[in-house]
Amino acid sequence: MKKYIFALISLAIMLTACGDKAKPSTTPLHPSQPGIVPTTEDEIHNLVTSMTGSTEWDRLLSAEFLSVMNEAQYLVMGNSNGECYEPFDWTCKTKAGGTQGYTNEIKQVNITDDSVTVDMAYVDAKHNKPYTLVMKHEKGHWCIDDVRWTGQEPPFDTERHIAGAYADDAINNLTTGDAGYIIATRLDALVPDDGDMTGSNPYETHPQAIDYSIKCIETAHNFLKKNRGYNANLEQKMLTTLQHIKNMK
Repeated sequence: MKKYIFALISLAIMLTACGDKAKPSTTPLHPSQPGIVPTTEDEIHNLVTSMTGSTEWDRLLSAEFLSVMNEAQYLVMGNSNGECYEPFDWTCKTKAGGTQGYTNEIKQVNITDDSVTVDMAYVDAKHNKPYTLVMKHEKGHWCIDDVRWTGQEPPFDTERHIAGAYADDAINNLTTGDAGYIIATRLDALVPDDGDMTGSNPYETHPQAIDYSIKCIETAHNFLKKNRGYNANLEQKMLTTLQHIKNMK
């Protein structure tokens, strides 16, 4: 599982997919979207152009969308297969074995009375994958509120649905599964290896991995406490391991 930690830190996304030419979309905004704010195609086009490639998610994504993706990432300990949720980034879940020279092309900006969406395409030598950004005006600026994946069925049709389904499954496993087994097979995998804190050690070159491990364990702890099989011995192991990781900082 440790290799997934580094994949998440770099936001590497892996999902083999190819698509046809993107089609115009008028996907309604998320229900929490307030009244539409007047805008123009040029304004949205220029904004998205400035966004592509950036990973400043606090600035680019709506607060709710970012929260949904973060929750799914931190619930990795509850995933029964030990697989991480890998959030949206500009490689569009098509990393394709390290393919370089990709672009994210804006195909069309769609503005209606109640939605603003941008039809995009991830393009490289092997892929032309269409997707759609659902935009939201929040705290004085436009941001991304969801990503719709063209041609996919629920729960893989939008990034919110993917993250939500992952979180639901993980929470269910943490609260109703075998608590002892979950801790035995998932907890140690999240503990950074502090035996060789040299310049080549990934936890030194990527200290945020320690913060990620702490957040994942704290999130699992919150739900495991609701599990009928959770006991004092398991609680002590969780707290001891968590303190051990915190002491690495």
